[in-house]
Amino acid sequence: MKKQEMWDNLPETQKNKYKKLITNFASLTEAFTQKSFGDKHVKPFINSKYQETAFQYAFKAVEEDIANTSFDASLLTKSGNKYLVGIKSFLYSSGDQKIAQFKSVSTKWTKLFDEIRKNAKKIKADHGTKRQLDKLNYDIYLELATNISRLRNERIRSSKAQLRGFDNDDTVVSVYHVLMPSSTKDHKPLIHVGETSYTEINLDKLKVLGCTSLKTPNNFRFTDGVHVYKYASADSQLFMTFDNKNIVVDTWDVKYVSDAMKFFEELNESEGQEEFISIPKSEYHVDVPSFSWMLTDKNGQVNTRSGINEFNAQSKYSKNERKEKIKEFLSKYKDKLTEEELENLRNDLFTVLLPMKKSNKEIILGNETKEKIKLFAKEHAFLENDLIDLIYSRPHNEVYIPIPDSKQFHKDHPNFFGDHLGINLMDKKGKIIKEQKDRTFMMRFLPSGNEIEGYINQERGKAIQSPHSQSTLGKWLRSNVFQLKDLELLDAEKLDILGINAIRMVKNKVKKTIDVQFIWIDPENPPEDAIGWVKQNIKKSSDEV
Repeated sequence: MKKQEMWDNLPETQKNKYKKLITNFASLTEAFTQKSFGDKHVKPFINSKYQETAFQYAFKAVEEDIANTSFDASLLTKSGNKYLVGIKSFLYSSGDQKIAQFKSVSTKWTKLFDEIRKNAKKIKADHGTKRQLDKLNYDIYLELATNISRLRNERIRSSKAQLRGFDNDDTVVSVYHVLMPSSTKDHKPLIHVGETSYTEINLDKLKVLGCTSLKTPNNFRFTDGVHVYKYASADSQLFMTFDNKNIVVDTWDVKYVSDAMKFFEELNESEGQEEFISIPKSEYHVDVPSFSWMLTDKNGQVNTRSGINEFNAQSKYSKNERKEKIKEFLSKYKDKLTEEELENLRNDLFTVLLPMKKSNKEIILGNETKEKIKLFAKEHAFLENDLIDLIYSRPHNEVYIPIPDSKQFHKDHPNFFGDHLGINLMDKKGKIIKEQKDRTFMMRFLPSGNEIEGYINQERGKAIQSPHSQSTLGKWLRSNVFQLKDLELLDAEKLDILGINAIRMVKNKVKKTIDVQFIWIDPENPPEDAIGWVKQNIKKSSDEV
């Protein structure tokens, strides 16, 4: 990819607007910067959140609120170009920049880091060199780099999938857009605009460059031939070298106002205030209702038999039908398996299909036993298809989007999904009684803008499903958004890896759709539109403030 892949394709009018927003803000640098006495040559100040907002506003980009990834905006141009953008600002003279963090899964690598420290201790005792330590730890570093890269790539693929949409359009380009303040030799302030590729890490070309020093053996560098990365174990952070001087695509002059503090003091009295940009209303209005909720329960776990894991729900067949199917299967393969294999398989099938109770313990045991059966099926390929069909009676891409406290939600917000849709939706017991056509609405998934019909379904109206495109929606959600393999369960660890743990729905009065976006919620500080179990933390966090 050329380093100006995105910047060259953006309209000049929008770039000029963005430049004006940034340089006008930077002109007030002296109001935000503490400088030593007599130092009149400070570098331009850029507030990172303001930078993101200015970029989104100038280029009509969509905010990417998905936590641990570095994508801050998605952009669809009139010419059809699609970009996922990581927005950053740092000094032109600075070094590596943080691009990701993997705290939730780094504990799995404890043994590897213990081995690295053990080797470092040995090298130091023998008065060895960094080169010797790097050679001794090379395979461990390579294993870690591979694990880190895989997690990083899953996050990138998930974000791209949400912009590509159901058609899996492969024209999406991901880039880093950076602003790098500096100054000339005669102290004139500048802002360099930089752009570099935001690619997946190439696992086939990984090369370990070694630890950062003998004193910090757990911190190491590696490359895939495109970018150089550094992993710091203390906070499980991944850094990248941006090659600052070679990624510059534009440079802006900045003129500081003569008295920044006086500017703020007289702001409302300024005769020129009409020159300030007036931000127009978007397609959303202040009074537009929105709701966000967690995909995990209050214990941080994902339900393994509903929602995105609906394919793993209890069999649709009756108890007697399940008994008969087990009997038929064992009879079919009795001459191809040993008596011990048949008996073990029979017990496992009863555990999965005919559990004694519906307790959490039984559910966990059932899931573990399914994994055991799947392994057996792989080892006996001649019965694999029949065995998988037996333990999973539902389509592999069967999913639904769950609505928390659904019965009460429809009562409190009967018009959210459609005019009067929630009125007389169900009987007193929670059974849906409205015709499907009267509980159908249009969903628009962001940032792709793809639209698909959805409808309220199941007891208490707890599920949002797609009436005609269930397989399309299910495959896209499971394989692309959540990066799941066939029959793999979505769990809390996967959500942490992807930086997605929640969903937001907004009633778009202009498009006449329910706009859907996958987001990240901090359970300790949830947004004001949060519902479900996490809602109780809204008041708690506001009280603390």
